[in-house]
Amino acid sequence: MTELDAVKTEVTQIRALLRMADSDSMDTRNLLKSQTSLMVALRETQNAANISLGEQAQSLGGMVIAINNLEQRVNSLDKRFLDFTIEMTGVKREIEGVKGRLGGVEDRLEGMDKNIVAIMRHLGI
Repeated sequence: MTELDAVKTEVTQIRALLRMADSDSMDTRNLLKSQTSLMVALRETQNAANISLGEQAQSLGGMVIAINNLEQRVNSLDKRFLDFTIEMTGVKREIEGVKGRLGGVEDRLEGMDKNIVAIMRHLGI
């Protein structure tokens, strides 16, 4: 083999290597385009998920506030009921006291009736 043939063979081999490198370059470029497209799709999905999570958080926050308000109303109602119960206990005691005094008044009225009857007999009426 002559030196010229050796150089031609080398050039042919270099051209083949360049074609393979070119092909690898194109495949790499296509892979990068696909990866970029995938990343864009993932970012859009993440953004949509973030929006959805934000809306869910807002709804849950509203529910927590509503539950808190309801709990405050129930506590207030419990307190008012307890106050009412205490007040009714006081009223019940007052009524029992009035009943006791009425019993004494009835006894006095009976005594007065007897006195009036006795006076009327004495007067002949």
